[in-house]
Amino acid sequence: GLFCAINILLFLCGILGSLAVVSRMRQDFEADYGAMLYIYALLKLIMFLMILIISPSLTAGSISGERSLKTLDLLLTTRMTPFSIILGKLASAFCMTGILIVSAIPALTVPLMYGGAGPLDVAVTLLSFLISAFMLLSMGIFAGSFESSMQKSTALAYGMLLILLAGTVIPGVLTAPFYEESMNDPFTLLLL
Repeated sequence: GLFCAINILLFLCGILGSLAVVSRMRQDFEADYGAMLYIYALLKLIMFLMILIISPSLTAGSISGERSLKTLDLLLTTRMTPFSIILGKLASAFCMTGILIVSAIPALTVPLMYGGAGPLDVAVTLLSFLISAFMLLSMGIFAGSFESSMQKSTALAYGMLLILLAGTVIPGVLTAPFYEESMNDPFTLLLL
């Protein structure tokens, strides 16, 4: 149900935005392909926000849930190592998130029917989404291994996410004018 709702939202944004741009192109007799890239960027942002919201909650309660239900000790008595338990929970959540990301491919490519970006751009976007999802899921597992209740572990995972976002967005916004002035400098490109 959730995957379907996210994909419907992405399709609606992509189709309505593309139709609005095409309608404006027909009225003005000007081809504005930058607007299609703007819609593509908006769809990427929506998808990334969905990954940010969903991913930590998938794994934050996995280990702490085992503790609160008193099944962790029973799980540890099996032949599975703690590493394999964590890896299994992480792989399960990663598969769910991966299905969400892969199912969004058609919605992400709607504005690209008119040009502006190619299949390589979509592939790089999807790869970056998968890497980000893996990192966020790992943060959730990390938070769940420290807290005994699912609510506390979920709060800790989202707290770590906010610190991560603030630690990357704020310096990026503050140093943006520096990057725009010296984009040909190799050191600046390395910082980016």
